[in-house]
Amino acid sequence: MESNSNGNDSSNLRKRHQHNNVNQHERNFSYEESKQRAKHGTSKIYLSGPLLILLSLLFYSSSVILVHVRMNSFPTPLLANNHSDQYFTEERARKHLDDITGFGPRVAGSYANIQAEKYIFSELNKINQVRNPVHDIQVDIQNVTGSFVLDFIGVGEFTSVYSNLRNVIAMLSPAEKIGDHSILINCHYDTVTDSPGASDDAVSCTLMLEILRALSQRRTPLKHNIIFLFNGAEENILQASHGFITQHRWADKIRAFVNLDSAGAGGWELVFQTGPEHPWLVRAYADSAKYPCGSAVCQEIFQSGLVPSDTDFRVFRDYGNLPGLDIAHVKNGYVYHTKYDRPDMVQPGCLQRGGENLQALLVTLATSKQVIDPGEDKHGNMVFFDFIGYFMISYPQRVGVLINWSIVLVVLLSIFRKITADSDSPGIVTYAVQISGAVISIMLTWVAVVTSAVTVALLLNMVGHEMSWYSNIHNISWLFILPGVTCGLGVNLFLKHTVYRDWDPWRVETLFFEANLLFLSSILSVLTYHNIMSSYVILLWVMFPIIIRDRMSRLLSITFRDNHSAYYLMTFTSLFVPAFYTVYITYALIHFFIPIMGRLGRVVVPDIPVSVITAFPVLLAAGFQAGMVYPSKKIGRMVSILGLLSIAGFLLVVLTPLGFPYSTTNEQMSRQRTAVMHIDRQFHDQSMSVIRRDSSLWYIPFDYKGPRLLQKEMPELFAEAKPVLCEGAYCGRPYLYPVLPLFDAVDSLDLPAPRLNLTRRLSVTVTKRETIAPDRVKLYFSVTGPDHMNCYIMPRPDVRVIWWSMGSHDPQPVRTNDHLTEPTYFLYHAHGHESEDSWDFSVEFYVSQKKDKTDPIVDIGFGGHYLHGNNQKTEHSQRFASKLPGWTVYVGWSCTYDMYTL
Repeated sequence: MESNSNGNDSSNLRKRHQHNNVNQHERNFSYEESKQRAKHGTSKIYLSGPLLILLSLLFYSSSVILVHVRMNSFPTPLLANNHSDQYFTEERARKHLDDITGFGPRVAGSYANIQAEKYIFSELNKINQVRNPVHDIQVDIQNVTGSFVLDFIGVGEFTSVYSNLRNVIAMLSPAEKIGDHSILINCHYDTVTDSPGASDDAVSCTLMLEILRALSQRRTPLKHNIIFLFNGAEENILQASHGFITQHRWADKIRAFVNLDSAGAGGWELVFQTGPEHPWLVRAYADSAKYPCGSAVCQEIFQSGLVPSDTDFRVFRDYGNLPGLDIAHVKNGYVYHTKYDRPDMVQPGCLQRGGENLQALLVTLATSKQVIDPGEDKHGNMVFFDFIGYFMISYPQRVGVLINWSIVLVVLLSIFRKITADSDSPGIVTYAVQISGAVISIMLTWVAVVTSAVTVALLLNMVGHEMSWYSNIHNISWLFILPGVTCGLGVNLFLKHTVYRDWDPWRVETLFFEANLLFLSSILSVLTYHNIMSSYVILLWVMFPIIIRDRMSRLLSITFRDNHSAYYLMTFTSLFVPAFYTVYITYALIHFFIPIMGRLGRVVVPDIPVSVITAFPVLLAAGFQAGMVYPSKKIGRMVSILGLLSIAGFLLVVLTPLGFPYSTTNEQMSRQRTAVMHIDRQFHDQSMSVIRRDSSLWYIPFDYKGPRLLQKEMPELFAEAKPVLCEGAYCGRPYLYPVLPLFDAVDSLDLPAPRLNLTRRLSVTVTKRETIAPDRVKLYFSVTGPDHMNCYIMPRPDVRVIWWSMGSHDPQPVRTNDHLTEPTYFLYHAHGHESEDSWDFSVEFYVSQKKDKTDPIVDIGFGGHYLHGNNQKTEHSQRFASKLPGWTVYVGWSCTYDMYTL
C-alpha cells in the first residue's frame, strides 16, 4: 500500500508539473510568437523608440508653444470715437494711465501723491457732469487716521499706525434712490519709492475711471450701488484701505468687493484669491468675464504664504468681514516695484481685456439678488479654473468631492472588472502583486525625476551658477526638464531589461497604464480627503485617460499590439486636455515665480523651488510615458541622446554667457535688484546723550547671489566695503518693513559715506517715565520726523512688553534672525503730506523685581525714511549708483537710525 501510494503521488506530481509547463508556455506563447513574427517580419510588435520620443516631444513642445501664443494674445483696443459711450475704450484708459504716471513716483505723503489725488478727483467730477440722469454719482475725499495689527508675509504681527492719509471715493447709484447694498471695487494710486507704478497700480485706477464713465452712460440704473475706492496708501502696508473700511460712512452698505492690484506689468489679469466662502462670487465672475483667467491652484498657493506679498483684500476680509475677489496682473514681475514699471510695459489690448472683464463683472454683481441674500451660496468654497482663457469651469467644492470620488470608484471598478471578467486575467492575488510592483516602479520614476532636477539645482549652487534661468527662462528645459525626462525613462529602461525582461511588453504597458491610474487615484483620494481644491489637476489626469483610452478602446475593441497608429492616437488624445492644462498652469507659475526669486533674499536656494515647479508636469506625464518604454525598440539609444543633451545644456550654462542670470537688453528688464540707502546712525545712553555716531551707504542685495557678481566685476567699487554687524534693536538698522528674516543685515554691506545733511531729522522725546506698580514701568514717547518712521523695541532680559497705546494693545514680537536672542517688536508709522503732527504713544513694560532698578530695561530704535523729495537721495549715493552696471536696478533713499538705551 505504501509503495503504491508513493507511485500515485509521483504520477500526480509529474502531471501537475506538465500542466504548469503548458500554462507557462501558454502565458509566454503570445510573447514568444510575437518575437518570432517580428524576427520573420510578419508582425511588428515593437513601437519605434525614436518615433515615440519624437511624437512625445512634438506633443508637449507644441502645447508649450500654443500656450505661449495664447497667453500673449489680447483683444483689439477700442478707440473712443468709434464706439458708443457705454463701451469701455482702451484709448481713454490709456490717457489716464499716461497722465497719472506722469506725476512720477507717488509715495504716500509726497507731492506727486497729492497731484494724483487731485487728478482722480477732477476726472470723477468730469464723469459726474456728463452722466446719464438715471444715475447719481457722489464724490468724496476721505482723510484717515488709525492703527491696526497685521501678520505680514509670515514675519509675525506688527502694528501699523497712520495719520492724515487720503482716499478718493465715488459711489454710482440709482438717481431715484440710493440702494441699501453696495459693491466695492478698489485700486491704489500710490507707489513705492522710485517707481512710476504704471501696472502697480495705476492701471487698475485707470480701468476704474473708464468703467465708471461707461457705466454712468447706461440708460438703465443698476440695482445696487458701486463704490469706487481710489486709495492713497496701499504701499504703506495696506493703511488707507483700513482707514476706509473701518471709518467711512459708506462702508456699512458694502456686501462684497473686488480688489485690483499687480505684481508685474501687463499680461492677463488673474483671479488669484476669493472668499472667504461665498462661492457665488466666483460663479458671477465665470458667468460674466469675456476673457476669464483664474484658478483654485493660484488661490491655494497664495494663501499658503509661499508668495511674499499681500493686498488690500486682506484688510477688507479681516477688518470689514467681507467676501471678495482679488485680481492682479502678474506677468513680467521683473519690473514690479522698479523704475521700469512704465506705461510702455503694458501691452496694447491689456487694458481693453481687463476693462471689458471688470465692467461685465460689476454689472453682474450690481444686479444680482445674491448681493442682498446669498442664501445657500453664503457658505462653502468653489473649485474654479479657466481653460487657457477661453472659458471658466466652476463648481462647488462639495460637488468636486463627489466628482473626485466617483472617478476613483470608476478606476477601481475598471480594474476589478478586468481581474474578474477577462479570461486571461492572472487572478486577484497575482494581479495585486503585479500592479503593486508597477506602482512601486512609477514611484521610483517620480523619485528619479525630482531627484535629478534637485541634484542639478544643487550642482548649480555648488559651482556658483544659481539663477541661470532668471533671464533665460528656456534654460530650465535642459537644466531641469531634460534630466528629469532622461532619468525617468532610464529607470524604466533598467526595469525593462531586468524585472520585466521575460514579460510580454504590451502586457507590461497595459499594467503600467492601470498602475498609474491607481497611483494617481490614490493621490486624488488623499487631496480630496484633505479638501485641497487643486486636486482637480490630478482629476484631469485620471478622468480623460480612463474615459478615452480605457473605455473607448474596450468599446471599439482596439488591440494596440497590432494597431500602433490607434495606440498613438488614443494615448495622446487621452492626454491632450490634462497635458495642455498642466502646461498652461505650469507656464503661468514659472513666469510668476521666477521674477519673485529676484527679491527673496537668501532664505532659500532659488534653483530648488524652480526645479520642483518644472518637475511637476514631468511627474504627471511620467507614469504614462513610462509604460511606453516597454513595447518600444531602440529606446535606450534615445535615452542616451537625451542624457547627452542634458549634459551639454548644463555645460553651456556653466561655461558660457548663456548662464549669466541678468540682462540689459531683453524686454523683461530682468536686472539684479538692490537697495542703496544712505544711512546716518546715532546711539544714545540713558541720559539721551549721543555716545556714538556713524554713517554709510548700506548696500542690500535682494536675491540669493548677493553682491558676489558685483564684487567680482567691479572690485574697486567695493574695495572699502565692510560686512554689516547685527547690533542693537532690530540689528541696529533702519528697516522700513519687518523683512529682517528675508533680508538679513549680515548679508548686506556698508560702504563709507559722509553724514547726512537733513532739514528735518527724526527727533525723539521721552515725555514721561512712570512706575505704575513695583513690576510695571510705562514710557511715553513723542516722535517727529519724516512721513515714514519706525520704532523697534527690544526689551532687556527679565523685561517684557505687555501693553501699548496702539493697535490691539496686545504687543506680539516679530521674527528676526539668529543674532537677536531677545524678542523684538516692530512699529510702523506713516502720515500724509506736510503733516506736522507728532507721533505720540506709550509702552508698558513688565520688569522683574529681581532686576537692578538702575539698569536699563529696553533698547529702543527709531528709523526715519526720506522716500521722496529733496532729501531722498544724496550726491554721494547717486554717484555710487551711477557706477553700477546696467544689469542692476536699484531703489534708494536716505534714512536715519537712533537707538536709545532706557
